Amino acid sequence: CVGYASQLAERMIRHNGYRTVGFKSQLVQVHPSSVLRTDDEGVFPNYVVYHELISTSHPYMRNVCKVEMEWVTPILQNLEKLNVKIL
Repeated sequence: CVGYASQLAERMIRHNGYRTVGFKSQLVQVHPSSVLRTDDEGVFPNYVVYHELISTSHPYMRNVCKVEMEWVTPILQNLEKLNVKIL
């Protein structure tokens, strides 16, 4: 998960889409061809990593994989401390 820290996305509760985490955050959807599916209540996982973003009629994530919250917490803490201006 650490290697994909820049390709992490958090589910937005109100519309079941995602917001990419990091410097240039954007709203995205899971690509329809993805094997990632919703649970029995129609909800996607809270956090995912993706391999690529594509833009067609909407911005989509492809090659998406669910990640556990305990894997994400240390990464989010490090990203919050990151000062993009000094990079």
